[in-house]
Amino acid sequence: YGLKALSTSDIQMQMNEANSPVIFMPLGGLNMTYLIMPVQIRK
Repeated sequence: YGLKALSTSDIQMQMNEANSPVIFMPLGGLNMTYLIMPVQIRK
C-alpha cells in the first residue's frame, strides 16, 4: 500500500542524508511510523 497506509495527508518527514532511511509519521490520530529505505543502483 505504501504511503496510502497512512490515514492522513498531514505527515512529518524525518531525514538526514540522501542515502539514509526516511521516517514518515502522521500528524495527530494514529500512532504509526513508516520507514523508507533508500536503494542505490550502480551502473
